[in-house]
Amino acid sequence: MTVKELFDKSNIIIENLKEYSSKEFLDSQVTSISYNSKEIKSGCLFFAIKGSRIDGHDFIQEAFKNKAIAAVVEKDVGYANIIRVKSTLQALRKIALVFYDYPFKKLFLGSVTGTNGKSTVTWILSHAVNKLLGKSFALGTLGWMHAGKIIKKTTNTTPESKDVCEFLDQAVQLDMKYGFLEVSSHALKLGRLYGIKFDAALFTNLARDHMDFHPSLEDYFETKSSLFTSTYLKENAFVVINTDDIYGIKLYESIKDFRKVSFSLENEKANFFGKFEPVDMGINLLIEDQKIFAPIYGRFNASNLLGAYAFLRMMGIEKDKLRYVFTDLVVPYGRLECVQTKPFKIWIDYAHTPDGLEKVLMSLRDMVKRKVILVFGAGGNRDKGKRSIMGKIAAQLSDYTIITSDNPRYEDPMTIINEIKSGFLSIKNSNFEILSDRREAIKRALEIARNDDAIIIAGKGHEDYQEINGVKYPFSDKEVVKELMRRQF
Repeated sequence: MTVKELFDKSNIIIENLKEYSSKEFLDSQVTSISYNSKEIKSGCLFFAIKGSRIDGHDFIQEAFKNKAIAAVVEKDVGYANIIRVKSTLQALRKIALVFYDYPFKKLFLGSVTGTNGKSTVTWILSHAVNKLLGKSFALGTLGWMHAGKIIKKTTNTTPESKDVCEFLDQAVQLDMKYGFLEVSSHALKLGRLYGIKFDAALFTNLARDHMDFHPSLEDYFETKSSLFTSTYLKENAFVVINTDDIYGIKLYESIKDFRKVSFSLENEKANFFGKFEPVDMGINLLIEDQKIFAPIYGRFNASNLLGAYAFLRMMGIEKDKLRYVFTDLVVPYGRLECVQTKPFKIWIDYAHTPDGLEKVLMSLRDMVKRKVILVFGAGGNRDKGKRSIMGKIAAQLSDYTIITSDNPRYEDPMTIINEIKSGFLSIKNSNFEILSDRREAIKRALEIARNDDAIIIAGKGHEDYQEINGVKYPFSDKEVVKELMRRQF
């Protein structure tokens, strides 16, 4: 498809069209599109997007050096082969749909949103569908996943629409038939899923998060709720909602235009009511007169499993086929992942919100015979209000906590730590210490743990870096644990 054909089919107006209409490059074949000048190759159409920190117009020269056929811009620049539009970001989103030929139409595409549980639910869905129906993938915080393996990492939970379209197109080329996407509130608010429509949507829960981005919890909820509208759902779509969550009830009651079902561990009147039973190697879920086992842990994961089960049933899968499909499920990376069992258990989890931390600690309290030792911090340049709340939760639900650094980003780590500390000081007889070096904090936890204790290292989960002053240094909680355990034992 030529440059001109792309713009015409995308219904994009080129400003000062006459100035460009005679240019030969408009008849050039476009072989790829990108907003990253480093990815440019011959035949690529470059989009100069002005971001919050970086302006793509500053990289036009590099794009042409790498043989871009043209650059799409918002302002006048001193180069040839320039196409000026009102919004390069909007142009990219429209053109991506045309360039990749609306790939969402060639797949069953499911979506999952909520504060916590998105990665686990999409992981479970992809696992089951891959075994029962055909090749499937999950796309989200963990990356682009197929059959429990990472095909490609992503920088955001929900990438930009151009990248989503590219992932979906590649999935189609790999003969995949089903996909499950995590949908973040940032993606919905910023329009990252422009033009993409889903066959189904699932709501996990909603609790305080991203208050640095949303002006209120109500705005956060309204943003999440927008996924469950005709803007993002196909006409015959279905929705699955957790009605154990107060916001889930509110969302369920508001939906009028789509088939909807509820799931619950508490309310027998829900369409899918399940009973949770913890066992040594995982959980049992009693649902539709059958017992389903999965090697995952905690009540919150029972809710995630139940939601996935309801979703799969709505896809038309018979209940008998779901009885044993989860028995070989591998725990998603960094989602209450047990990385050491002797002489004490060590768990790693991505819990970075008050609700997530509370659920993880409560689950461990039900499983652990002795003490629960917590290592955690909080991310910098994010919602500051949650730090003291998380400190208070940690003081109430752990036996001992080592407050440390998470991803401080551009903030002073000790400022963050002291804000967490204030939550501890609000609880009498709280037991904690401070070690800002995360590696040293993990080492300290290993030193004080005894047989049958449990260590939970929270906040970073699957992440393999620690971000400090704009630099991502290699750091994996899991690898640090392995290294220290080899040395200590």
